[in-house]
Amino acid sequence: MKTIRVVCGILSRPNRTLLITRKAPGRSLAGLWEFPGGKIEDGETPEQALVRELHEELGIVIKVGKYIGTNSYDYGNVKVELIAFECLSADSIRRLTDHDVYVFIEPNQIFNYALAPADIPLAEKWLEMNKAR
Repeated sequence: MKTIRVVCGILSRPNRTLLITRKAPGRSLAGLWEFPGGKIEDGETPEQALVRELHEELGIVIKVGKYIGTNSYDYGNVKVELIAFECLSADSIRRLTDHDVYVFIEPNQIFNYALAPADIPLAEKWLEMNKAR
């Protein structure tokens, strides 16, 4: 089975809210919430892919920050290696291409949403890393 390398951005705002997006109907994992991102193309670093993907999917320019972690998950038909970074953006969301809804939530609300399975351990890790802040 092929493994797809994917990157996601955990975007938090100064008011300590997190951005999550819901996959649109007809898309893989439709209806599940995730940290936005996408596939890493040949020749791209994960950081380059994250900048490109968030610009394409949300219309925002980001600055990639701290590496959060990597999680591998077997969805049955495909294995995903998901690499997460914190990221910052002052931009407003301008468009949604793969998602139908986005929300900024309080970090402690993250598990009130049906997260994509690959995202769950990364959300837990981000929360743990940010307890002391």
